[in-house]
Amino acid sequence: MHAVARQIDRSPGRVSEILSELRSQGLVGSDNRPFVPELFWAVAEEWKPRWHPMPQAPPPDPPDRFRLSGTLGAVSLGAPVAAGPAGGWPRLYVADDTDLATVVGAYGAPSGWTGSEIAVCPSRFGFTLPSTTSRDGFLVANGLIIALDLAQDRARGREVLEGWNPLETACVW
Repeated sequence: MHAVARQIDRSPGRVSEILSELRSQGLVGSDNRPFVPELFWAVAEEWKPRWHPMPQAPPPDPPDRFRLSGTLGAVSLGAPVAAGPAGGWPRLYVADDTDLATVVGAYGAPSGWTGSEIAVCPSRFGFTLPSTTSRDGFLVANGLIIALDLAQDRARGREVLEGWNPLETACVW
């Protein structure tokens, strides 16, 4: 429990409370191990990024500011997603509201939306989960984050997730 507390920057008492709640919801066992895929789908229900339209994708500079998600991110990690020749428009996550305001202020505008979108990653840990893949200069979000995004489309998302066995992420769906 102490290791988890350090990893998520919470007190051991708070981690104990969270685990107790997850046990009462039937999402983790008495050994604190997750029930898969139940925990994934419960998290997917709560995963609510607030996407902001962008007239164009910002440049990938600095490179650690963004995490690529959406269709381009999914294709980059080998998800069986159908994509057009261009692969779609970038959906980008930033770490916090400050980065969001900076990027939207510099590159965003309410009119002229092309399909690119930007959002604060709903989990601060989701933004920092490692991924070694990049595309078009952007680091691709971790496979778990991509999977949570795909799960938002109840029909297509489940179908894609059923056919995807990513290399760098444990398949928890």
